Amino acid sequence: MTASGSITVDVKMGFINVPCSVSPGEIRAFLLQEGSTAATIRSSSSERDNRYDEMLLGTKRKLQLRSLTHEAYMARHQILECCTRLLTCPPRVRELFHGIPLHLGGTYHFDPEDGVVSIPVDFFITYDGVE
Repeated sequence: MTASGSITVDVKMGFINVPCSVSPGEIRAFLLQEGSTAATIRSSSSERDNRYDEMLLGTKRKLQLRSLTHEAYMARHQILECCTRLLTCPPRVRELFHGIPLHLGGTYHFDPEDGVVSIPVDFFITYDGVE
């Protein structure tokens, strides 16, 4: 979003970008015109961050994981989808995760040195057991 001069509102995060050359009057006029839009976007972004954090913490607690980490390059939607799949596994499968440090990565891997179990973020588990 742009307004007077080249002041902009980041449509994803709600940050207001103000070049050094913009006058205080232009900043004030922009804030009066677009300030509430920026605040609304920022609020939505904060709510998304909170839901993301709650999902990670909830997954860690429900599966009783020692830790839950992921690769830094992974998109949030990938991680959230993975957490949803983990939480919808049958109870007998979820029990297998109790007490382990789980890492969401690109491949299946077990590090015997620190006990970290890595699974691909797009993992798929089939379970034929009877509940």
